[in-house]
Amino acid sequence: MRTQTLLAQHEERQEGSELASIPLQHTRLFEHLHDIGYCGVEEQRMMLDFSAGILYQASMRTNAESFFYQLAPVFYQTTDLTPTSFEEIFEQMRAEMSAPTFKGFWTLSRMHAYKPGGVQ
Repeated sequence: MRTQTLLAQHEERQEGSELASIPLQHTRLFEHLHDIGYCGVEEQRMMLDFSAGILYQASMRTNAESFFYQLAPVFYQTTDLTPTSFEEIFEQMRAEMSAPTFKGFWTLSRMHAYKPGGVQ
């Protein structure tokens, strides 16, 4: 959630941020699969809750922090974010994720499709 907020803050630039629109990326993936000849595209979504007090909170918090930190180069290339601003936002995210009222959800998506005649 924090990643989406961070990117949305920088979407105000004229060209916007490609990363800020997750639904748009999802639509583009479906279109791309269709354009390159895949059929029967199916999706299965799962919701992973790592809110405060939930069994997965500690491990998912570690994963989220690591994932967010690894995206820093992408943020620097696609937004006006500076390393100093990134560190401030990263620390704020860590503090929010450690709060006893934290609510965290990730939607995981599994895609299945086939290409008539096999993979080319």
